[in-house]
Amino acid sequence: MIVYLMPRAPFTKNVPRSDTLFGAIAWAIRLLYGEKELVRILDEFDLAISAQESPPFVISSLFPYFEDKEGKILFLPRPLSPPSFPSQTFNLETYQAYKRFLKIDYVSQSIFNLMTSGELEESRLLDDLAKKDGNYSQQAGTLMAASEHDRVRVLSRLTISQEHARNAINRLSSSTGGDDGGQLYYQPVTSSLALPGNDAHSGFYLLVRVAPDRSNRISDILRAAFRFLADKGLGGDTTIGRGHCDVEFSDEQLISDNPTGKRLVTLSLLHPGATDRKHFSRCQQQIYARLEKRKGFIESAYTKEIKRVWKPTLFMLGEGSTFPVDNGRRLYGSLFTDTHQRDGMDFRIRINGLAYTVGMKGEPTQ
Repeated sequence: MIVYLMPRAPFTKNVPRSDTLFGAIAWAIRLLYGEKELVRILDEFDLAISAQESPPFVISSLFPYFEDKEGKILFLPRPLSPPSFPSQTFNLETYQAYKRFLKIDYVSQSIFNLMTSGELEESRLLDDLAKKDGNYSQQAGTLMAASEHDRVRVLSRLTISQEHARNAINRLSSSTGGDDGGQLYYQPVTSSLALPGNDAHSGFYLLVRVAPDRSNRISDILRAAFRFLADKGLGGDTTIGRGHCDVEFSDEQLISDNPTGKRLVTLSLLHPGATDRKHFSRCQQQIYARLEKRKGFIESAYTKEIKRVWKPTLFMLGEGSTFPVDNGRRLYGSLFTDTHQRDGMDFRIRINGLAYTVGMKGEPTQ
């Protein structure tokens, strides 16, 4: 399932990622269906993880997409691999192409499918980027086919990152002055982009993989949860309008999974469990990853008993990280449980580190 989110307001700081999205979904299920239903689903996760079976669902992080009259172009993280170099003579043009390639964060769906199916290697991409009229084009940290670039270039970029002014007001003096306890500060926000007078715009989407034996029940619950979150808002500062979206669902299979691939690329944050750590220690020379430090507050908007509490700091593999398959195992990552009891809380903090993986054919070139 693909969930498309069209922001009506920017997200505070950055676009929500898989751990934040999972937490938001859990709170939505608790509010819509009750705490017993949420606990039952979390128990299903624990049973599936311990048995190394498919959990009720796994989700990716949010990624950008472009849409115009011809349809949507999805963008995904560039799969990480060993450093590649152009096959031709290394000159100024190829050196500049190489520097541009290193700045690429996302590739279009068509290029992603070619890369994961083993039909397109990075060296070929570098050769093409060094040409003046190649088959692939780069724009604003993304790589796409030249035909796709003809459509996307009407937007200067897919997302906007900037700062908005905020006021913290002293309720006694009604002042924003620092001496009186208030302050004026600037907060980063991220949003999509639309072209006035044109149907071209960008948005965000995530992928959801539901266990086949729970498809109907879990799919209905997730759709209701996302509709609720679209109205309530995703991320921080939802009470002042941040993160409110329109939502659409699609059952199209646009991303090639390549189940026979010998490597995997994760489209979500991955927090390694005990089995993953053993596997990664055995094949550490074949892992190409970006480590991410994750820390934040738990959601407390709906409970008066809970104060603002920091989540534990976790280190995860970032989106686009690649690694070998472990004897055909397709469940990677963990649903972290905090064993530390917090004041005012009668439950344990759970943090999603389950990986949304896609198979990759071919072997990485050194």
